[in-house]
Amino acid sequence: MTFLGEDGSVCVQHEDSAIFQITQQIDAVESGPVPDLEDLQPGRFVAALYITETEKLWSRAEVISRDGTTVDVLFIDYGNSGSCSQNSIRFLTEELAQYPMQIIYCYLHGVAPLEDAETWSKEFKERFAEIVTDQELIAITRDIPPDGTHIVDLFLTSDPSTSINDRLVAEGILRKLTDEEQDVVTSDDEPEELELPTDTNQWDIYVSFINSSTNSVMIRLVGEKYSDKLEELEKKLEEVFHSSEEDVEIAEGQVCVAYVDELYHRVRVIKKEPLKAAVYMVDFGEFIVMSIEDIRLLPYCFAQLPQLAFKGNLFSIKPTKESKVWSEAAKYKFLQMAHNKSLVALSCGTEDVMGQEVTLMRLVDTSQQDQDICLDDELLEMGVAEKIRPLS
Repeated sequence: MTFLGEDGSVCVQHEDSAIFQITQQIDAVESGPVPDLEDLQPGRFVAALYITETEKLWSRAEVISRDGTTVDVLFIDYGNSGSCSQNSIRFLTEELAQYPMQIIYCYLHGVAPLEDAETWSKEFKERFAEIVTDQELIAITRDIPPDGTHIVDLFLTSDPSTSINDRLVAEGILRKLTDEEQDVVTSDDEPEELELPTDTNQWDIYVSFINSSTNSVMIRLVGEKYSDKLEELEKKLEEVFHSSEEDVEIAEGQVCVAYVDELYHRVRVIKKEPLKAAVYMVDFGEFIVMSIEDIRLLPYCFAQLPQLAFKGNLFSIKPTKESKVWSEAAKYKFLQMAHNKSLVALSCGTEDVMGQEVTLMRLVDTSQQDQDICLDDELLEMGVAEKIRPLS
């Protein structure tokens, strides 16, 4: 475990993660140039100096916001956030940028704070840290919601007989969720899932996001019932945003309207901190961290509309054995082929992924006059993917 969030989220790293290789290489960035302020825009990946009373460590980070020369960042390989000066930031080398994010956001399965506690208590945090610090853990994933987080049972490798979840319940620090509570996996204002076309297996689409933690891609359909509706929704969301009160309390789990990259989007609040929130963009499938100031409550009628993105897996390929998840290089090359292009998705059925039905597809660029280009073939040729099933 690398970090425990205020909302009970747990950031973990795979036992065979690349964090050792990253830490071996990253100190070399210190001799590099200090980025100009205009280079430090939200979403930019950099190396940032993490400073405590006892240590100073360079770590990969994502820029969240900037106020003058002070930059707020999320340390993407550990899960914690912090602030640093412009002089404590460097550009990532091309090699360091190749590694995917090394953490997985998890929540404990089947447990919740005690009924008389509104939040995860100090006692829980201290006891949890006492149990897991410097210990190897086994995480058994029970569910993966659309935001890519994992709902897990945690066990100590040294004592796998009882889960940490159950141990904390037995000690009276947490309570066990009832069957009814566990059945309610979404809030009342959760957008419905998108109904996919059934009259054809060829769909005009855009790729909106690549989720490296679940090896999936998020897809938006093109057409009057889909992309056109998204454009209409974005215009209405702008009106809703400006007419909403600014000081209304936002809660975790709510579907809200947010101002992101000069556009207005529906987001679900995953994790809330005093100045920032981790949110899931329900119509694009992307997980981001943003300022609380740019989030407003969303009327129920807008929150209920079907989400306009759906999850799909590439039918015939997967990340290479060496990377296990889509590397930054693979995502970059994939987006190069898909950016600003209307592709054709060939639906190849569905598969069950952790109890969730996921569409299998091949993606084809039909914009070339001489030939169609299958993106899976291109990724195989580039050496960033490997074949998992024969093509029919």
